[in-house]
Amino acid sequence: MPTLEELENVVWPESGIDSHLVVTCHQLRKKQIEHFTTEDFRIMIGQNIGLHFLVPRAMEVLEQNPLADGDFYSGDLLKNLISVESSFFDRSPDILARVVSVTKRAIAMLQSESSDADLVSAFRHFIHRNET
Repeated sequence: MPTLEELENVVWPESGIDSHLVVTCHQLRKKQIEHFTTEDFRIMIGQNIGLHFLVPRAMEVLEQNPLADGDFYSGDLLKNLISVESSFFDRSPDILARVVSVTKRAIAMLQSESSDADLVSAFRHFIHRNET
């Protein structure tokens, strides 16, 4: 499986910015996508990087576990995914339908656990905006 650099045929120049996030994103562009962790997907999707290539793979993770978590909290990958630029979903209605479905499952899971009301609210807002 290739890297984002290989798929996009773009090598980012070194930024010179001493930021953990910037350094991590540069490193992840060189990592084979098949070796991405949930946290790797969360980071890159949260930065709107490589969405065309990463979102379908992240959906595989989320369809298995809608509340898959990176390093922060249960559901953090889905939370970043529903926050991507809307133009991505405008170009990918099939992906949007899958995300809406997974988001509904996540809400049901969270409600049965009496969990994070803010997360449930964010998920509901996404569904309300995108359900036709």
